[in-house]
Amino acid sequence: MNDEDEIRAAMNSWNEAVAEGNITELSKILLKDDKTMLLSRGIQYVGYDLLIEQFKEWFKTMRIHLTSKGMIINHLGSVAWVADDQYGKIVDLQGNILSETPILKWTSVLVRRNGKWVFTQIHHSTPQP
Repeated sequence: MNDEDEIRAAMNSWNEAVAEGNITELSKILLKDDKTMLLSRGIQYVGYDLLIEQFKEWFKTMRIHLTSKGMIINHLGSVAWVADDQYGKIVDLQGNILSETPILKWTSVLVRRNGKWVFTQIHHSTPQP
């Protein structure tokens, strides 16, 4: 598998982990660093441990389903960045839709550590009408 395929696989692993509420898989694809960051709906979560705890809380009540609508992947050496338009849906544990977003703007930065691409920064937002 080439770098772009591996990065795409990391994105797919992310989407599967948040859809299934799989903390174990999520913990494998986040960089274990106190500066790993998620910016979501205007709230910034910084630090691997904080992110894992936040996802554990979210996964108690919901799952996040994301579908790529056109991923663009760039990389240089051990750093990669991804831009994507995604369809997003948040559901409760019974599968009831809590919210839907037809277009979710996603950007992320990944780094290669120990031969594997992991997320160090993630940002997503919804465009204003």
